Amino acid sequence: MESEQLQIFSILISLVSIFISFSLGQWSKTDSLKKHKQEERYLSLYIPFFKKLMDYNYPKNSYYQIVILTEPRFVRDNILVNVEYLDNVSVRLLKNLIEKDKYIYAFSQGNLELEPEVNEAEILFSQLVESMKKESIEIAKKLKLEPVTKDLL
Repeated sequence: MESEQLQIFSILISLVSIFISFSLGQWSKTDSLKKHKQEERYLSLYIPFFKKLMDYNYPKNSYYQIVILTEPRFVRDNILVNVEYLDNVSVRLLKNLIEKDKYIYAFSQGNLELEPEVNEAEILFSQLVESMKKESIEIAKKLKLEPVTKDLL
């Protein structure tokens, strides 16, 4: 009787060990995948974006100056191509900025009535940069990297 209980107990311990081992493996795999995705976001979107801003001497040069003088498709070429990496706050700001972006060129051509929309685009861009900066710092900390974007601008 005691030997049967010992066999049942041994089988249960083996099953529990297998279950625990499987669960830990799945958790490790999931954690590794999440870390990889975070790293991909950081390296594909945030670092290139902030490098571009440094190249254009932002915020000394305004968003308007960047778009008109150097890169008319700045938002599309540097953010929209990687929109899947943005957090929800940044996506909302980006959407609003794109709606105002169309007024910048017309304003540069002399339509001064559009100044409020251009000013709003400047504000939205500034908010987007801050949101992306905050997100990039959080990701860097999760990845145990130095949050370089903290001091870039």
